[in-house]
Amino acid sequence: MTTPSRRRLPALALSLLLAACGGGTEPQGGTQAAAPTSAAADEAIEHEADEAVATDTSTASAAAASADAMVSAHPGVPSVGTAFEARGPFTVSVRRGPEHTYYYPTAGATGVRHPVVLWGNGTGTSPSTYDGLLRHWASHGFIVAAANTTNPGSGAEMLRGLDQLVAFDTTAGDAFFGRVDTTRVAASGHSQGAYGAVAATADARVTTAVPIEGGGLARGARASVLFLAGGADNIVPAANVRRAYQAIGAAPAVYAELKSATHFTAINTAGGFRGPATAWLRWALAADVNAAPTFVGSNCGLCGSADWVFERNGAFQTANPGAGAPATPVPPVTPPTPLPPVDPAPTNPPAVPGGLPSVGTAFGARGAYAVSVVRAAEHTYYHPSAMGANGLRHPVILWGNGTGTTPSAYDALLRHWASHGFIVAAANTSNAGSGAEMLRGLDQLTALNATAGSPFQGKVDLSRVGASGHSQGGFGAVAAARDPRVRTAAPLQGGAYSVGSTASILFFAGQNDTIVSPTLVRSAYSRASRARAAYAELQGATHFEGTYNGGNFRAAATAWMRWQLADDAQAKALFTGATCGLCTAPTWVFERNAQFQSAWPR
Repeated sequence: MTTPSRRRLPALALSLLLAACGGGTEPQGGTQAAAPTSAAADEAIEHEADEAVATDTSTASAAAASADAMVSAHPGVPSVGTAFEARGPFTVSVRRGPEHTYYYPTAGATGVRHPVVLWGNGTGTSPSTYDGLLRHWASHGFIVAAANTTNPGSGAEMLRGLDQLVAFDTTAGDAFFGRVDTTRVAASGHSQGAYGAVAATADARVTTAVPIEGGGLARGARASVLFLAGGADNIVPAANVRRAYQAIGAAPAVYAELKSATHFTAINTAGGFRGPATAWLRWALAADVNAAPTFVGSNCGLCGSADWVFERNGAFQTANPGAGAPATPVPPVTPPTPLPPVDPAPTNPPAVPGGLPSVGTAFGARGAYAVSVVRAAEHTYYHPSAMGANGLRHPVILWGNGTGTTPSAYDALLRHWASHGFIVAAANTSNAGSGAEMLRGLDQLTALNATAGSPFQGKVDLSRVGASGHSQGGFGAVAAARDPRVRTAAPLQGGAYSVGSTASILFFAGQNDTIVSPTLVRSAYSRASRARAAYAELQGATHFEGTYNGGNFRAAATAWMRWQLADDAQAKALFTGATCGLCTAPTWVFERNAQFQSAWPR
């Protein structure tokens, strides 16, 4: 049995053994972070530690990886058994440059090199949209070079990330000095980035690719390819990905269709795609024998899964004919309940009139509270870890997801609001357009607020409730605002089929949104004649601006909620008066209707 790269295992094992023993002329380097020298001057950096990975690294996982390390032939990628969807043993750091964002193991053994994954984003998105997945791969021992561009379809921007890593690897004093295995390189990406990943295989340095919900002109692919498709994807349908797989020609290829996946399954942590994609990279780049049975043999892990449609072409079968080890089933991805706090401890700054700590005008920055997350069957609750100080009751934000997504696709935004002191009740449904599911979250919080022993008992301000959501969830937010308990709404790139609310509503639109166009959102704003309504259109924003951390909508949406639900006067200044913050910002088109102007003339 061979790995799916161009090289057969004996040559791979020999080169890795030499690397592990310090053979050859590879430079030795430390693991500390340092700024690059002139060899890579165009990648000036911002360095940040990965809180989520650093605070939740499993000691048991690390011990198991150490005991079973030889199962993975690559010294930079310790074994994880078959737990491919779980976090790996490494803590993770992130290095942000103008062209690329690098996710990498914070510390590794001296002289050990790590394989590389090049990443391409979907149209209009950035690495932050896929932050959970890229951190996951780095926790398994890979160095991920994510192109910052929103249009990586040619693959050229992804390959420039490899060029930069080559320079860093040979620059004394750089954090990557002597740590990059430039002989083990994969390309991956989502949507347009998946097309770029296939295109990048034209470069002989790229040995394998994992395009997620994208295909491209795969006939020229020079490396092995795992095509991942979503059975419920209506943007890049599974049929399009299958055609790319069928057209690949002589390269070894696999087609894996996750039947339930929409086009947004790949956002943030990549959902059900994460385990197989990680297994493929571990097999292709690290000769992990535990990963191979996911794909190889008549009873392979994906072969026997009712959740997947799985095919392998003739070139793959010829290269990998054996049954290998016993089949490796793809384990379910089930997050812990509740999650531990991952944000800074409270700093207790002065409170605004509504009782929340002031943040000045830093609405886009993390707030003063540490955050906890509780996952229930119908809703996910993001809340300050320490609620109720000095009798404070916390305002509520009801959240609705975009079509086919879950709260995890917006995890950073929802955590952000909780860090500012809000309790966020996010409906788990992927069809939140009616607003009913969101309102059930308010019903649940009402019950929990009155339940002895509940962490929310006496800590929920049910008189200060807002609704927000993205795309279909934005429609749901406006619908929810018809309930008299909801005093305000801030739909992100969603409108309303009818607007009957008298609440205040801030309609957010993206200039380059081709899914829920600014025209549609403006129409909803125009029909909101009974509401105190405003319209804010962000220049340059696509439909994916509102995902994960809320992008450039985050600060304005936070300010709106702080004003409407906590009487924050500094937040109010962003929206009221002739010289308001959004009025004068060159990146925004901002309008207010007559009802708004009458209620807040200045």
